[in-house]
Amino acid sequence: MLQIKPIQEGDLPQLAKLFNNEYQHDQIDGEILYEKTFLEPSFPAEPDVRVTEGGRIIGFFSGLVREIQEKKNRLDKTLCNERLQESHRKNHGIF
Repeated sequence: MLQIKPIQEGDLPQLAKLFNNEYQHDQIDGEILYEKTFLEPSFPAEPDVRVTEGGRIIGFFSGLVREIQEKKNRLDKTLCNERLQESHRKNHGIF
């Protein structure tokens, strides 16, 4: 059964692993993810969620709104999903 819950500090190592599997050219670690998720003033943790299945994290969503030079807001987001990663690899013969 899938469950969606807010990201917690203890989730960060698993989230970093998912992120690094998805974004192989933009690697992060738990410390950077902690800074971006819990310490960045423009990055409220409330909308950040993780998806679990059978007690194991299989995906997450994280986003923040940034002010850019033209004084408009822009939403930066990160979406990682283990099932999408597996599907992408199978469809592109990466397995």
